[in-house]
Amino acid sequence: MVTRDAFKTHVQETIEGVICDAEKRVCVQLGRRYCFNWMGAKSEPVPEGQVVEFITQHVYIDPDHIYPCVDIGVGDILDDGRLLLIGGRAGYPPCEWRKNWTGREGPFVPIMGQKLLDKFPDLQHRDMVRAARDILAGRTGIVEGARKLRQFRFSSLLQNDPDILAFVGIASEADSFPLGGVRRKWNTETLKNKDEELRLYESRVRQRAFQACERIISKFAVAD
Repeated sequence: MVTRDAFKTHVQETIEGVICDAEKRVCVQLGRRYCFNWMGAKSEPVPEGQVVEFITQHVYIDPDHIYPCVDIGVGDILDDGRLLLIGGRAGYPPCEWRKNWTGREGPFVPIMGQKLLDKFPDLQHRDMVRAARDILAGRTGIVEGARKLRQFRFSSLLQNDPDILAFVGIASEADSFPLGGVRRKWNTETLKNKDEELRLYESRVRQRAFQACERIISKFAVAD
């Protein structure tokens, strides 16, 4: 049983965790002054001293009723230097404390805001080049790599890049293929059939994907 006080501690630890994740991603030490807002909200952000209580009020009802899937992460760095933490609560009904779909204990799923990443474009280029090289070297499957590369379409600097859009298309075409942790929810025979479909699909798009990878490396490897 998770008490309200224990849940508040979990919220505080989660906040520190997502800030550390952001530091690792952007390779910069970030401050610990922050505020919070729900993604898409037009209201003023919740000030730091109220953030833990605010999140607790909106996620924790009682030990048997906790919203099970809540995105949270660093979304931006504001002009005054504060971190803007962002969050989003999925529409699943409350339930008892459990692991979420990522395998983490509790409801929180770490995310990172594109506005934060746009402040460090060279690091995005590095990640793109790494993903492209992993596809070419066979360390990552084409569809798995496409799902990594399509995230860069949200960058204001890359939203019209034709090679990123090529992987957006591949990821969209292959959206039904189970990869990663979700495979645990599929039965063995169905997985076997889907894996064969995936193999055939990747063989059809290999040339298109490899050419896009080569162009991504050519354009952005200087920042890698």
